[in-house]
This record gives sequence, C-alpha cells and structure tokens, in this order.
Amino acid sequence: MTRLSQIIAVREACRMLNNLHKAGYSHNNISAKHISVRDSGLDSTVVLLGARFVCRLGESAYSASMCETPQDREDTRIRVLPWLAPEVYTSCRPTTPQGDVYSLGWVMREVLSWNDNLQFITEECLGPEQNRPSVPTLFHALDREARHFL
Repeated sequence: MTRLSQIIAVREACRMLNNLHKAGYSHNNISAKHISVRDSGLDSTVVLLGARFVCRLGESAYSASMCETPQDREDTRIRVLPWLAPEVYTSCRPTTPQGDVYSLGWVMREVLSWNDNLQFITEECLGPEQNRPSVPTLFHALDREARHFL
C-alpha cells in the first residue's frame, strides 16, 4: 500500500465509524486487522470487520465476567487488547464514540507512524477520554493530510 492509500483507508474507516455512531451504535473492537482494504489507488474499498462487540451507544460491550478485578482487566487489556479504550474494557462502562476514537488512534499509531503531521492528533486520540477529538474532526485531519499527496 502506498502512503496515500494508508491515509485514505484510515479516513474511510472514520467515515464508516461516523455513520455507525449516527445510527446509534459503537464498534468497540477497531484494530488494524479489522480494517480490510482492497487497494486500487484512490478507489480503494475499505470494510470494517470485527463487529462481534458492536452494541448500541450507552450499552456495555463487554460482559461482567470480563470486568471482575480492575488490575486483572488492565493487565489483560494491555497484553492482549491494547487497541481497546481503557474505559470500555476495564470498567465496563457504557460505550461512547470516544472509545472508538481511542481505537482509531491506536490504528493510526500502527499504520501511520511515518506521518509526523498526524502525530499530535494520534496522541490526542490515545489520551484521556474527555480530550479525544470527535470522529468528524479526525476524519477532516486525515482528509487534509490525504490532499497533501494529491
């Protein structure tokens, strides 16, 4: 994949995620392996996979059995599921769009680490829940960066 294709793939994942949120749902399991891309340049097809934990916004995506002891949950999240927002997995709180933003930030860190222009917003995505950008803000940042390649 070209660098432009990588940016476009993450941007399109943002678009799909925004539509999912508008419909009242949260994905809760976005990782680089859950973004499928059929790369054909500017006309790439992008699909979000890993929908096992999709739920309505405001519901908990993970069962109570996964949320028993705080330290065990955090250890598991860091080792096994680092792309999941801490508040989504370790506290079993109701889902919000910001949990998905955290996961997108993790994808950006993995896939777009070469791009210095996106480093700041990537770190914002991985920061405290209340400081994370919205999905539309993230989409526009990726769109601006893609235009630099055109």
